[in-house]
Amino acid sequence: MKYRDKQRFLEKQDLEKVKVLQTRLKEITQTMAAVTVAYEKQKQELLKMFEEEANLKKFLEKKYGDVSIDVSDGAIKANNVHDHPEVDLHDPSKGLDSGSGSGSGEGANWGG
Repeated sequence: MKYRDKQRFLEKQDLEKVKVLQTRLKEITQTMAAVTVAYEKQKQELLKMFEEEANLKKFLEKKYGDVSIDVSDGAIKANNVHDHPEVDLHDPSKGLDSGSGSGSGEGANWGG
């Protein structure tokens, strides 16, 4: 039983391979942890930006109404504008064009 009594060691090149592998695994693990922390910080920043964008949109809609904005020069254009003139709610017959729109030919012509 000499074999059990004698302490054995890896060959130098095999031990070096194990050490290199362990070092590399540790480096990758640390890098991944740092990337995860940076990712979470960026994700939180992005969520804040989305919230800021939503707040700015609400503010601008209150100030300018439902518009599209050309960010290159700040020009605004109203959204949901129909080709038909506005209808005066006090006198609905004003602004209505009886010949316009598309309907089924039956009943009222709702326009479109």
